Amino acid sequence: MGFHVAEHTDKKIILWDGYCYVHENISVNKLKYLKDEHPRAEIIVHPECPNDIRHMADFIGSTSQMSRYVKELRQKEFIIGTEDNFVYRLKSDNSDKYFYPVNTLCKGMNTITLEKVKFALEKMEYKVTVPEEIREKAEIALDKMLAIL
Repeated sequence: MGFHVAEHTDKKIILWDGYCYVHENISVNKLKYLKDEHPRAEIIVHPECPNDIRHMADFIGSTSQMSRYVKELRQKEFIIGTEDNFVYRLKSDNSDKYFYPVNTLCKGMNTITLEKVKFALEKMEYKVTVPEEIREKAEIALDKMLAIL
């Protein structure tokens, strides 16, 4: 995502050599295949996708931005370049539209179940805390990054 942010600002961005394995697993060949199969579909991808994937996209945005984008368009078909389970949300919110996932799943996200969320909320034992100094600096960085998008 850092590369995407850097492309849209004149500020110097110092990037950490990291990546999201879910978005790294999306291949150009897969997108080309899906586009050949569904030529009218728009390609929408998450900003954490690699550069070559982002440059194939008709739209780049967070999952909430993608969700709004799909709702607002009259377009009926979309190739979804992010975690495949997001397609369920899109289908639920847009039953008259068609979505084509890229076949990538997040193992971490798939360990979270409604039962586990219910248990955590009932017990309120799983609070994550961050030292205030780190939280403040992180909030500033995130607010600046979101202001660019």
